Amino acid sequence: MNRNGYMATAVLALTLVFSLGFAQEAPLLLISWRALTYVPPGFSGKALPIENSVVEAAVELVDRGSPINTAGYPIYWYLNGKYLEGGRGLRSVKFPVPRFGDRFDLRAEISGYKGASPTKTVRVPVVRPEAVISTPLSGNNFSSLSTEFRALPYFFNVTKLSDLVFRWRVNDEAVASTENPDGLTVNLDPTTPPGFKTRIELSIQNPRNVLEGDANSLELTFVK
Repeated sequence: MNRNGYMATAVLALTLVFSLGFAQEAPLLLISWRALTYVPPGFSGKALPIENSVVEAAVELVDRGSPINTAGYPIYWYLNGKYLEGGRGLRSVKFPVPRFGDRFDLRAEISGYKGASPTKTVRVPVVRPEAVISTPLSGNNFSSLSTEFRALPYFFNVTKLSDLVFRWRVNDEAVASTENPDGLTVNLDPTTPPGFKTRIELSIQNPRNVLEGDANSLELTFVK
């Protein structure tokens, strides 16, 4: 390689270094969000939104690794590309989930920071509520004459467990549980033969919305 080639390579390397440096120092906008839907106590995941639920979101501006006080800057929020809300220092918003979709885009823009307008868009999934049957069993076989089951509702548009209606059925027969409607105890007769099938069915419903519900079932085999 001749001298001109070395010089061109050096200039290109310096250009890349400066470009990477500027890219790393560019202000970073972060959006956090959470849905105000019900999840069981101890759930370590994220509460996801369903149709008609409410989402809270907040934005934070980070520059050179440090959070920036955005109280003096206009902040604008957009939902699926449409203006949602805006105002000086408006770091957080609360809004209902759009209907008829399995996701939505939320965008935040901070105007006038260092002569620019940093923006950030996040895509938020919209799910359906889930009814899960919690069981101490490791498979579909059970050997105890008394087995307890627990209903675990996820992502319902309620604030507490008692807002929901639980319905259990065992082998096509309704089972009432007034004290703990989210729990079920199945007791078998001591003469139950091995191979006996037991079908557990669960439905969970939000009584304030006939379209908000889910069902699940298990089929178990008694073994000795």
